[in-house]
Amino acid sequence: MDFLYPITAAHLGREKGVSHFLLVSSAGANASSGIFYNRTKGELEDALLALSYPSITIARPSLLLGKRERPRLGERIAGALMFAAPARYRPVTASSVAQALVNAARDGGPGLNIIESSEIARAAIIGERFSQPGTS
Repeated sequence: MDFLYPITAAHLGREKGVSHFLLVSSAGANASSGIFYNRTKGELEDALLALSYPSITIARPSLLLGKRERPRLGERIAGALMFAAPARYRPVTASSVAQALVNAARDGGPGLNIIESSEIARAAIIGERFSQPGTS
């Protein structure tokens, strides 16, 4: 599901003429990763880039915080410990990720725009455009 649903939506979007695709990926996404989840997210990002959207925004949050139907003990423990971690790995709220993507959908320009976990809160507030150097 972490790969199939988003890439299917991306294909459908291209077929219908959508020009900007927005994706929630993950901090550490890398198609060469030895960690299955990070590898899957990296493969998804690579597959998305191959679709040649005029504009792609990828949010790469670390641990997502927010209300869940069923609390996850491991996430609660990790969340408590990760607040002391470097900014790249600190938890972010799901609502901040959503607002950052809404702002990017409204204000984003062409090319690849990646919002790293440490930038999500700021992007949610001010709608600043973020890019990886050399990719826009």
